[in-house]
Amino acid sequence: MFTILLVALICYMCFVVYKTRKNMLIEEKKKEKGPEPVERPVYWCPRENRPIGREQERVTVPTKEITLEKDVANIYDLVATSVQKNLCEEASNKLEQEIEAVEEAVYDISFLSDEDIPFP
Repeated sequence: MFTILLVALICYMCFVVYKTRKNMLIEEKKKEKGPEPVERPVYWCPRENRPIGREQERVTVPTKEITLEKDVANIYDLVATSVQKNLCEEASNKLEQEIEAVEEAVYDISFLSDEDIPFP
């Protein structure tokens, strides 16, 4: 009797393992395929006299426009960096000129003597 229960338990465990393995393989195949597209009926719009539904949802942007936008963005970035670089160079040039002007300037300030200061 004990051996029959043991054999039945082993068979049941094998059956459960087989079913779970089969279900896991089915789920993996579903994940690889991705989500299935939802089929929606196409409705006719009498006011606009055209179908509404799937045709309206499938508006896609061509990849050419996306790359064009990226190119434009890159150009704007390059222009901005070159302008910033030029401004920094101009600022540093102005600073250098001011420093040179200060170094070259000779101040002829005569210091006041004690006689020039009036005392009340």
